[in-house]
Amino acid sequence: LWYRYQCPECPVTTVAHPAENTFTTQRLELSSLKAGSTYTVLIFAENKISKIEAAISQYALVEFTTRQLLDVKEVSLEIYCNYRATVPVVRGLRIEGVQESGVTIAWKPIEIIKNELSYEIESFHNNSSIVVETIRTYYTFESLKPQFMYSFRVRVVSEYGHGAWSEPLWYQPGRGLPIGPINDHDNDDDDYAQNNSIVDFHWSSSVPSLWIWVLLICAFVIIVLFTLLICLRQNQNRKRLSDCDGIDSYKNSIFICLFFFHFKI
Repeated sequence: LWYRYQCPECPVTTVAHPAENTFTTQRLELSSLKAGSTYTVLIFAENKISKIEAAISQYALVEFTTRQLLDVKEVSLEIYCNYRATVPVVRGLRIEGVQESGVTIAWKPIEIIKNELSYEIESFHNNSSIVVETIRTYYTFESLKPQFMYSFRVRVVSEYGHGAWSEPLWYQPGRGLPIGPINDHDNDDDDYAQNNSIVDFHWSSSVPSLWIWVLLICAFVIIVLFTLLICLRQNQNRKRLSDCDGIDSYKNSIFICLFFFHFKI
């Protein structure tokens, strides 16, 4: 299992560690970023099977904003953080209806804020995203392509500002039920540590532990041995029954011969 990342908004002067195109460590550090800028980083997890089958890569989406340098701009950053704390996050994002080439998503209304203006919905697929706005608690996306995996996020737009994005809802047309989020805490501050123009990502691998594979192999061996034991016992029982049948037929033939001999005398 290896990883790679994409950052369309990052400048050409960005320094990444590790610097290779693909890496196996679960930590990525980006430096030489612009202060007070918002970036979106895609982290892909791939293996040999995904390359052979040409499957759609699984990835995590991380959005962050670097800190301002000094002076009064720090006040605006503090106000922005207060906006995120004041405006609640949208909950209950779900699939409400599925069409032939579309999907309707819905979410729970925000009851804390009475003067909510609208909701913003972000649709992301194939390294491109669109943002639409609605005043309802549901929205329908049409003309979806079955070969792409789509992610949807919703946030509140009110007089207090923009709220934080909700947890992403993953859906692929033709696959039935939606797929749970790859990263359940995309908006938590613990997902990455940012310091001025440096951001550091850290995530956990989804590969099963070694003891799980050992347990599965042991269970498979036990099942095979148990099956062989049953087959051997059945073969032995059949052999005993066949021997008994031969003895009975031999006895019957002797009895018949003696009977005819006695009649002839």
